[in-house]
Amino acid sequence: MDRVCDLLPGWMFGLAGAALLAIVVLTPPWLEHREAAWRLEVMRAQAEALATQADRYERFAAAIRDDDPVVLERLAMTHLRMAVAGKTPLHVRALEEDTGDIGAWLAVPQPVIGQDLPAYAPIENRLTRLVVGPGPGRPVLLVVGLLSLVGGVLFNPRSRPRA
Repeated sequence: MDRVCDLLPGWMFGLAGAALLAIVVLTPPWLEHREAAWRLEVMRAQAEALATQADRYERFAAAIRDDDPVVLERLAMTHLRMAVAGKTPLHVRALEEDTGDIGAWLAVPQPVIGQDLPAYAPIENRLTRLVVGPGPGRPVLLVVGLLSLVGGVLFNPRSRPRA
């Protein structure tokens, strides 16, 4: 048995065990970080749309405060169905159409996941199923990695004195 173990380089088992332990320990946080980064991008896009909408509302409120004639004329036509004296409108929407919704004038649509933003694509492969999936995969990989690491250190031919 000693001759068989002397033929195998212990450093190779040590590296394989350390790599296996690193994969088992670091894969779940990496997957969580990846999903959190995607969620952050979605929230940034939503915040940008909301900031644009808030800017539109602020400009509209400033136009109302400053008695902007264009805004007042538009409000008079849509809400009161009144035209300014001496002016003939080029196009007046039919009464059954929704023309009086100021929120629709100022609204900025929120980005749609899958259309405006890429949908989250979780990584599904054997390694992730073994490490984070159901079943005994993670404990088994931890034990195998630890045994390989310990075996690489203990059965290294250079670490044992020759008799």
